[in-house]
Amino acid sequence: MRICNVCKGNGYISYTQQGWFVSVSKQICPECGGNKKLF
Repeated sequence: MRICNVCKGNGYISYTQQGWFVSVSKQICPECGGNKKLF
């Protein structure tokens, strides 16, 4: 899995395969796939 880090903003958390997470855009980016979770 890739981190969704190409979008700007916040509203979602995207988890990497290592278990780390980053805040990502409120937009739906293809890079996020199904790993988006609201926070």
